[in-house]
Amino acid sequence: MPAGFQVFNEGGVIQVGDDWKNFALIDKVTKASANINFGRGFNGVQYDLENYSDLVFIRSEQAFGVPAIIHEPGSPSRLYVASAGSAGTPLTLYVFRQQPPTPTTFGLQVFNSSGELMFDAVSKFCKIEAVLPNTNMEVVTSFQLLDGKDYAVMVPTYAGKETVTVNNIGGEYMVTKTYNAKRVLIEGSKVSSGHYVTWTAFQQRFSGSVPPPSAIFTFPGGPLVVADVTNY
Repeated sequence: MPAGFQVFNEGGVIQVGDDWKNFALIDKVTKASANINFGRGFNGVQYDLENYSDLVFIRSEQAFGVPAIIHEPGSPSRLYVASAGSAGTPLTLYVFRQQPPTPTTFGLQVFNSSGELMFDAVSKFCKIEAVLPNTNMEVVTSFQLLDGKDYAVMVPTYAGKETVTVNNIGGEYMVTKTYNAKRVLIEGSKVSSGHYVTWTAFQQRFSGSVPPPSAIFTFPGGPLVVADVTNY
């Protein structure tokens, strides 16, 4: 740029500038898992997103999976998180939105040419620690990160599988669809992914003479994004 202010890291990536609004923390909420009435139901939490582009990172001492984000016209998007722990397991959600930071009373501040605050050194920004490569869901893969930090994980793309089973019960066919989300576990500075968290199932009778075949559908998903939420 011909004029203005920029800060680069050692890799040449802009960290601070007067033409970029970072993602700032707009909400932090801890919810206790409970039964979610979705299909057969599952143990987890739900969160309504006012802005579809918000970034949601999850932290829990128990394994979890992100089975779905439901979009309905005219209503907030709803994020579901399934917990592998027992009912009452706490899950903390960190929600970041690309917007001007909240001004504070000390530290470095950067404004653009219109006088809009673009950076505030004391604000809580989304600090990406790592982008973990996509892995085989059938095995557990662990990644060791730096010690001494608190980490939360975002699952940008659904990963899991749908299992369809067909049973003959009293001459009627019963079709059961079971849904499993990819399992994520945070243990100190180690983040693991692989295997599944079963989150719901649907059953329906099939009245035809030839039932649908049993099947497994896999959704590989994509990388996991890890944020440093220490002291957030």
